[in-house]
Amino acid sequence: AASKESHISFNKIIVSELLISSVEKSSATSLRSGLPILSICLAVIKIKNTAYLRINLISLLIKEICYFFLMNNPKIVQKFPFKKTLEANKSYWWCKCGLSSKQPFCDGSHEGSDFLPEKVKLEEEKEVYLCGCKMSKKGAMCDGTHKDL
Repeated sequence: AASKESHISFNKIIVSELLISSVEKSSATSLRSGLPILSICLAVIKIKNTAYLRINLISLLIKEICYFFLMNNPKIVQKFPFKKTLEANKSYWWCKCGLSSKQPFCDGSHEGSDFLPEKVKLEEEKEVYLCGCKMSKKGAMCDGTHKDL
């Protein structure tokens, strides 16, 4: 009976290490792409007599969820728009992530995030108000969302 119990314990350790390894290798991208990491974690959390495994999976799951929500929200640069005069037929790249040091325009600081800059090109020279809070529903153009932040 002792041999059978040690065999079961050994199998639990192997399974737990494989699951922990797969969760550690996952990323917010794999969570969004529909891989069943979340359901695996939740199923394993329900397993009895595996407190070590449950604690590790819960902490990894919390890390993944925090990464997912924090990395998908831009940094609020300011709670008012940037007033700029944009030249006709010239391409400007508006920073969506909020990390650029050349606000409101992109300097490539989004590298490694899920953000890409937005191209702004006008047919005539115009004074515009570019979003500073990065939450506008009109993309680069301010829609007043900053008033509610």
